[in-house]
Amino acid sequence: MTPVKDLKYSNVSEHNAAPEIFDPADSVEKISLMIVDDDYRFRERLGRSLSRRGYEVHSFADGASAIEHARLNSAELALVDLRLQGEWGLNIVAELLTVDPETRVVVLTAYGSIATAIEAVRLGAKNYLQKPVGVEEIERALLQDFEDVEADIGKERSTLQNNEPIEVPSLAK
Repeated sequence: MTPVKDLKYSNVSEHNAAPEIFDPADSVEKISLMIVDDDYRFRERLGRSLSRRGYEVHSFADGASAIEHARLNSAELALVDLRLQGEWGLNIVAELLTVDPETRVVVLTAYGSIATAIEAVRLGAKNYLQKPVGVEEIERALLQDFEDVEADIGKERSTLQNNEPIEVPSLAK
């Protein structure tokens, strides 16, 4: 199988609103994002839109090309379609997370079910979205971890600055 060429979009100066807590455009380095979807139009439009929002986007039509790229240059975020031509997206999720367990994966599908959503999360996906889905919802799902981490850091920082005792859970209770 001939690998699909990695498409890298240049950042466009236009900037759309991003989530309140974390804005990838504010980062010194762009956040790398991998899109794995066999629908050319969807993949290209989503890639352009996310690039304008400040992401470094790499786009793939098949799992083999995406995994090959991840082995050389792992992405921080990944969107993976559940059903690709001849491939099961959950296998790609598992492989991407084997290459880099820190990659935040969101599964996209037009064929959603509770069973596949549970399996995706069990494999390590951070979220599961059913198509059609807007860019804002995709970005919110991708950045949810950043927001949670920043909120936790902010709480810890204020506790330490106020010299309040930190409660440690006990198994003896």
